Amino acid sequence: MQNYIQQGTRIKHTAGADISSGAVVKIGNRIGVAVADIANGDDGILAVNGVFELTKKTIDDMTTPGTVVYWDATQKEVTVTVGSNEVAGYVFEPAGTSASLVYVKINA
Repeated sequence: MQNYIQQGTRIKHTAGADISSGAVVKIGNRIGVAVADIANGDDGILAVNGVFELTKKTIDDMTTPGTVVYWDATQKEVTVTVGSNEVAGYVFEPAGTSASLVYVKINA
């Protein structure tokens, strides 16, 4: 197939500030997760597909796999609240209200 480019699981990103490995980065209407540290102004790679352990809003109930979750860029956490937040993906493994982390299948 002559027009195949790549699997589309990673994307190049120019950092507007220092980004730590594992940090969630908003890219358009999606999110990516930094594969490694990226210095301000440098190009780096973001994973845009896969399951990641992300910080969650502790009061949110995410006990049902498949629940759509959103990235709150201000609070830097996953939430079930839509508001002005971007879709992060869906809950991959249950996390109750006392949990501070949740497994999320991103951009799905």
